[in-house]
This record gives sequence, structure tokens and C-alpha cells, in this order.
Amino acid sequence: MTAPGCLPGGWRYVRVLAMLCLLVGCGHTPEMRSPRLLQAIEFNQQGEKEFRRGEFQSAIDNFQASLQINESIEHLNGIAINLINLAKACQSLNDFTAAHHFVDILLQEKVLRFSDEYLAAAATQKSLLFLRQNEVEESARWIDNAVKWCVKCSMVGVIFNVRSNIALRMNDGVQAAYWGELGLRENKRRSSVEYANSLRLLARAKLLNNLASGALPLLEEALALDKQSGDPDKIAYDMNVMADVYASLGEQDKAQEYRARGMRVTERFLGLE
Repeated sequence: MTAPGCLPGGWRYVRVLAMLCLLVGCGHTPEMRSPRLLQAIEFNQQGEKEFRRGEFQSAIDNFQASLQINESIEHLNGIAINLINLAKACQSLNDFTAAHHFVDILLQEKVLRFSDEYLAAAATQKSLLFLRQNEVEESARWIDNAVKWCVKCSMVGVIFNVRSNIALRMNDGVQAAYWGELGLRENKRRSSVEYANSLRLLARAKLLNNLASGALPLLEEALALDKQSGDPDKIAYDMNVMADVYASLGEQDKAQEYRARGMRVTERFLGLE
């Protein structure tokens, strides 16, 4: 199951908001692991490490290797996990054609029966892809599809975040805040990564609703979490939103300071200096 594209593209400023957490296990019941399955898991875990380091093409190679092994033993969970991870990695290289290709394999499969959890994850990833491509209506349609599959699944907090982000793209501050609050409550007990995304989304909603002062504590908490996780993209993004907040409050010196800090983080991350 290969896709066109996903060629080396260097470092990209990506994965800023509401991205799906990289799938490596999903909490399923432990199973007997054959030597081939263990090898597939090893490739997947190596791909995960490379993905988190921003080495997206190397991650793609390892996810492809893991996918091939999982297909050879028809291990459904492994197939689904690697297809979604491949879509995420290709998105990170801005190869949207390949990213859609991988989620479509999962969503359009007629023979194998993937669980609703994975179908919800794939539909959410599809929504995020369309959002990155500024196709907001298609993004909304696919997140509605995700909800149909996510009756009782771990994707609820991610879906709330995507809905908040879609509302922000539509300049609907009220809906963005509503979904952001729901995401905040759900993700606080589930995922620190998505919780930080919820904080950012809610902060942007407050800024859109002319409640800029209320955005600062949210962004400060998000920044602290992102520094703990060591994600330069999100650290820089937090600082840039904080700059917007200070600018809206008339504190131009503070705004300039945070923009400069965000730019410095990005430049170091991209290795431009």
C-alpha cells in the first residue's frame, strides 16, 4: 500500500493545532505476539521516534515497513495504526495527496473489518487534512462522520478540538469557545497533548470574542506543557498567539518580545542560523 509522493521535504512548520496523537497502541487487550508482529512493532516504534524528532521521511519508511508486515499476517490493528501514522507523516511533509490516500485505504476497505475506534480516528485525520487545505466545509463533514463512529471511543476530546478549530476558521467565536471548553474538560483526564491543544483553541476563541485578558493564563499553561513535551512548533505557536493577545491589549513591547522569541525558536528548530 504505497502512495505517490511523500518525498523528502526538510523541516516544516506543522502540527500546530488539534493534531491526532501518534497511534501506537490504543489500549487494546494484550495479545500473543509472534516474531513477525514484534518486528512490525519495532518498525512502528522507530517511526514514532523519528516522527517526534521531525524526521518525517524516515518515519514514513519505518511505518511502511511495519504496514507491510502487518498486512502479511493480516493484523488489523497494526494495519490501521500504520495507515493513520503514514497519513500524519505525509501531512507533515505537506503531501496531502499521499496523506488522503492512506486514510482512504482504511475508510474505503470493503473486506477487512476495522473497529469503529480506528474509523473514527481515520475520519478525524481526514477532517484535519481538509482543514489544513482550507476546505472548511469538507473538514466539518468528515468530523461529523467521525462522531458517528465514535459512540464510545477515546477520540472524543480530539473531535471536540477539531470542532473548535473549524469554528475558529469560520470566525465563530461562540462555537469555538463552546467546543474548546468541552475539549478542555475531556482532555485534561486523557491527554496532555490534546489538553494543551484545547488551551490554545480556547485562548484563540477568547481573543476572537474580545476577551484577550482571559486568554493569557490559558496560553501560559499551554506553553509550559509544550516546553515539557519539547515541541518547538507548538512553543513558537504559543508565543505568536501570546504576541497577538498582547497586541490586542495595547502592550506592543510585550507583543514584539513574544514574536521575537517565537521566531528565534522556529529558526533554531529549522536550523537557519
